[in-house]
Formats: sequence, C-alpha cells, structure tokens
Amino acid sequence: MVEDRTHTGRQRPPARYETDRGPQYLTATPAHDGYGRFRAFGPGGPRVLRGPGVRRPLRGVRHRPGLLEVGVEYTRINRYEQATEALERAARFADDEGVEQEAWVNKGAAHAELEEYDAAVGAYREALDVDDDSEHAATAHTNLAFALWESGRSEQALEHAERAVEVDERFAQAWYNRGFFLLERGLAEDAVDAFDNAIRLGMRRVTVFEEKARALEETGEYDEAEEVADRAKELREQAEQDLVDEHGR
Repeated sequence: MVEDRTHTGRQRPPARYETDRGPQYLTATPAHDGYGRFRAFGPGGPRVLRGPGVRRPLRGVRHRPGLLEVGVEYTRINRYEQATEALERAARFADDEGVEQEAWVNKGAAHAELEEYDAAVGAYREALDVDDDSEHAATAHTNLAFALWESGRSEQALEHAERAVEVDERFAQAWYNRGFFLLERGLAEDAVDAFDNAIRLGMRRVTVFEEKARALEETGEYDEAEEVADRAKELREQAEQDLVDEHGR
C-alpha cells in the first residue's frame, strides 16, 4: 500500500532560489603552516569552507614530499592536467599510506575540475583501496559521491555519502552531500535532519539553507521553509556586500 503523503495544510508555490543545485567535493590547497586546507567545489565555483567542523587541515602530513606538494600547487593555480600527472606520480612512489591516499584524493579533485568524472571516480576508489577508515577516507567517500552523481549514478552516490558520515560524523560537508542525495531520492524528512547536522557542525553556506528550505517544502513545513529561505537570502546578500566591500578597498 502506498503511503498517502498529501498535505492538508496551506499550500504555497515553491520558493525561488538563485544558487545552482548540486553536491560538493573537496580538494586541498597549501597553507602557511605546511598543512593543507580543504576547499569546497560545486555549483557556483569554489568556496572556502569556514567555521568549526568544516575547516579540515591535512593533519597527517606536516612536511609534504616534493611530488605531492607540486601537485597540490598545480591545483591551487588551476593547472589541473599537470596536477593529475604530478599527483599520480606522488601516489605511485609514496612510501607512506597517508601520503598515497592524500595524493589520490587530490588527483580525483583535479579530474573533477576538468569534468573527467570517470577518472575522478577511479582516483577516489584508489584512495579508498589504501584505507577505507582513515582521516582522508571520509573525504574520498564524499568526493566519490559527487563524481558518481555527475556521472549519473545517483544511487551509488548516496551509498558513499552515507559511508562518509559513518567514517567521520563531524564532517559537515559530508552531511550536506548526504542531505542533497536523500532529497534527490524523495526522502525529505531524512534530508532535513542531514542539513541540520551540517548546520550544527558549522556549515553556513547559502546552499545548505536553500536545500533545507526545499526539503521542508517537500514535507509541507511551509512556514519554516520560508524562514530558512529568508536566512539563505540574508547570507547571499551579505556575501555580495562583502564582495563589493573587498573590491572597493
């Protein structure tokens, strides 16, 4: 018997959202302390994640071997083809599993920038073959979910989004991607819970509030959806004003 999910309350048309939809993936860029800092990519271009729980230094490697450092630097300056070559060499010649896994994850992200999603999938699977339960495994899983989604394999994408939060339950970006894929599958209530976890862990992007508003609309919580959509609008306007102020200096 099919469950009747018809809402009997006040009906409203869906809100209009300005941000392109989609999950996100992570790559690493050098930081001054010798660590890397993950950046989120997805619809609308790269966005640096800020806030507790979402700034993820590469804790395992304080001093990078040369090939890995070169590959990450190529990624930072948007030379992605050179990055994939350097990072594959870094992975092949690494004598440390943490370095090898980090190289594969970054190689996958470089392929994703080139929209070479099959190659990205392969790189993330290589990373997970190294260790499926390490500090970098959650990133590999959530990035693999992104690449699978881009390749039209959304069911597999949800599996890896689920695995990402199992490996690291404090990984806000993984919770966001899990919520996105759940919503795509029509599981709006579960999606709301996932977006709430991402927000609690410090994710304050426009995208997470817009996706939560969509999920609330799907469950018939129109008043709350409107409040969350208003919050997304405020964040977008603030970001636009910050950009204007920055360029005005």
